[in-house]
Amino acid sequence: MEFIKKHRCLLFAIITLLQILIIIYWGGKRENLYWDEFFTFEKTHYASDSTPGEHYIDVDAEYKLGTWLPIAIVKESLVVTKDNSVLLDPITHTLRKIFKFNSYMVLLNIVEVILTPGRLSIWPAIILNLILFVLNQIILYRLCNEFIDNTLYSVAGTAFYGFSSMCVSMAIFVRFYMFATLLTTIFVYFHFMYYKSEDKEHIKRIMYLLLAFLALLLSYNSAEFTIIYGGFFVLIFSVVLWIRKGFKRFLYYSIPIYGGGLCYIATQTNYLGILFDFEATYTEANGALSWCLEQIADFYPGILPLRISEMALLLGRYMFGSYYVMKSYIAIAIIVIIIRVIKKNVVKDTWNDYIIILAFSLLLFIAFFTTFGLYEQPRYISYVFPEIAIVMVFWSYRLFKSEIFRNIMALFLLFVVVLSVNIKGKVDMLYTGDGQFIETVRDMDVESILLYAGGHRTFISYQTALLVDDDAEFYVYDRSEENALLQFEDQIRDKMLIIEESGTEDEDVINMLEQKGYTIEAVAWTYQFTIKYATLEG
Repeated sequence: MEFIKKHRCLLFAIITLLQILIIIYWGGKRENLYWDEFFTFEKTHYASDSTPGEHYIDVDAEYKLGTWLPIAIVKESLVVTKDNSVLLDPITHTLRKIFKFNSYMVLLNIVEVILTPGRLSIWPAIILNLILFVLNQIILYRLCNEFIDNTLYSVAGTAFYGFSSMCVSMAIFVRFYMFATLLTTIFVYFHFMYYKSEDKEHIKRIMYLLLAFLALLLSYNSAEFTIIYGGFFVLIFSVVLWIRKGFKRFLYYSIPIYGGGLCYIATQTNYLGILFDFEATYTEANGALSWCLEQIADFYPGILPLRISEMALLLGRYMFGSYYVMKSYIAIAIIVIIIRVIKKNVVKDTWNDYIIILAFSLLLFIAFFTTFGLYEQPRYISYVFPEIAIVMVFWSYRLFKSEIFRNIMALFLLFVVVLSVNIKGKVDMLYTGDGQFIETVRDMDVESILLYAGGHRTFISYQTALLVDDDAEFYVYDRSEENALLQFEDQIRDKMLIIEESGTEDEDVINMLEQKGYTIEAVAWTYQFTIKYATLEG
């Protein structure tokens, strides 16, 4: 144990390196992209001053129905070239975007133009996520060191999060969730620094608060649900501050935070509209907020038991690698507590004030998301998993009095989590099997693609760009347009790929092609659409 304590930084570095290698390994296993990831690439393209007017491809001036278009117009909207990087913008413009725009997209724009200019690749995002991950682990390690006087457990906190299914899944996901995770951890860290500061350190406390809420602001710009956790955290923090530090410290914290927070919410968000005019806000909402309000509107008390069980399964999978591992951990904890109660040595335990703040704010946050079913998109709660790791590791440490049993428990948990996540492949967004079909289509070297029967939805237009070379063409068919079928007949190609959204029942073009003597064969399937090959016989 003395050796571990002496070389704790080396141990932390080795574990972090292993986590990086695991993330890179799973990144290499990815075979397709989730549609939100295409929107990340699109927004990253439009982050520069040279590409103003961010918009989806299907509302672009060059994107027209009923005519053959170069696939290059789609591909160009998904990449960053040396001519449209934020690095060419005035530094003041870039800094303004970091605070007003989605900061992650600005950072990704820079990484893309350095590593893969003009080329679509997931690796710039994974590398950016790895940098954010390492920064998060360093701060998480510092927090664990403050709460636990055991070197192995301090490292275990970072290991437990870094090896978790949630961490690996978000690190290989081309979205802003690892960025939001880092900012949430920073928000928590500077609150801790504020809490332990002395009464006379006024300048330091002001600085800590400014940094904490700057982190919350940036995280909100990327992942707006972080403000829900921030709200619960501030509530619990202020109550504990009052109880432990006195009413004066409570006022110093609460007046600027509650006042400034309410002003920001009232002027920069529509959360007050949710409280005071839910129906109107619900009607006007879009994106993630629309989905969230729909879940809240559909709530009824009878669904709570089901949602509690589903949240338990989610936490088991994404934190412990398996629901059964979590159940085993809880069973061991209950047995140990019973034994300690029988031996009458449990009353000597004291809990760190800050762990209480973390535990209760997490409890409220998870209860809120469980009650309204917002966990159906697990990534919406991904940014609090480092804090869950801190509380869980602290609780594990306090279960045992013996250092030997403590260390055995830590090693056992890490061993089981690593096996559960990596041996069984419990990592999201891999789309195993799609890669084979995508390669099959590429090898066919077809230059004409028909987006048909739902296939012209925005994200499928983006994905189509992955299937063919830059000199290919595509045709957007919309059967609701007047004379759509006749218009297509006049521009028909002898060989075409036909992209259909999965589950479609529209057959007008298929029937027309078969009548004209085309052979139509399904050649590939991905998680969202079917690809058919149409060729004119003879």
